Amino acid sequence: MTIAQTHLSDQVEHLAFDVPMAVDRGPAQAAYDEMAELLAPKLAAGRTLAIYARATPLFYGSAMYLLHRLPDAQIEIIPRHYIVDRRRRTNQAPFGGAQRAA
Repeated sequence: MTIAQTHLSDQVEHLAFDVPMAVDRGPAQAAYDEMAELLAPKLAAGRTLAIYARATPLFYGSAMYLLHRLPDAQIEIIPRHYIVDRRRRTNQAPFGGAQRAA
């Protein structure tokens, strides 16, 4: 999150979730259920949410499990390479943050 934090506005609410990775998928599924319960009211209130996750978001990633639990959510997948390329081209930070020196 350290890298992404430099690109976020100070007005962004940051929620961190731990997802247990084990052979028994029960604890991980419970974590996704908890996340969805917390995020659903924010979506219903018209909030814009971003999921910052490692790896491919919809190939066994957290986004896939959350979207399954939030079927009415309108989504836009922004690949990591787009964010890096946009920053290079415009010298602007994505997601409403101020550009900060590295």
